[in-house]
Amino acid sequence: NSSNKDGTTNVSCTSTTGAGKTVTTTAIMKVDTTPPTCDSSGGSNSWTNKSVTLKGTCSDSTSKCQSATVEKPYSSNINSTKESPGTVYDNAGNSTICPVQTVKIDMSEPNCGSVTNAATIVNNVPTWRKIKQTITQTCSDLGESGCNSIVGTYDNHTVVTMTLRDGAGNINTCKINAYVDTTPPTCKSSGGSD
Repeated sequence: NSSNKDGTTNVSCTSTTGAGKTVTTTAIMKVDTTPPTCDSSGGSNSWTNKSVTLKGTCSDSTSKCQSATVEKPYSSNINSTKESPGTVYDNAGNSTICPVQTVKIDMSEPNCGSVTNAATIVNNVPTWRKIKQTITQTCSDLGESGCNSIVGTYDNHTVVTMTLRDGAGNINTCKINAYVDTTPPTCKSSGGSD
């Protein structure tokens, strides 16, 4: 008797010797033609500035998994919706590629871009302005999580600091020459007499 169904089956073989003696041999046959299943975890549609590890959890009810889990670490900038933690195998040699996950990592700080309405400095001498100034600091982000420009209005400042933040939480500070003085000078008179 034989069987090709998944599972454990007792197989017997009967033969007759030349002397007319019947001999029966019994063996255990283990069959697993079904690939294991895999459940993927660890991915996210949200940006992060930290390392990520995808994990695939194997399940196989017949021959069991060679390893309970597979893992794939990520520690650099990536923006992908097609990352799999790997391939799982059962003890019969069947395999399954774990489902894909989304991995979005941005470890790069945003860059200080161009500035609108900064003070002009010639030969290390700034050009002072006497009215409030609205200054715009633009932003660029190599890690793809994105960042927004910063706008501020200033008076009575020399150098201002603007803080940029990207979508993954990385920050960078930009120093901008403002040189704004909206306060009139004071004057103290002397030399006269009552």
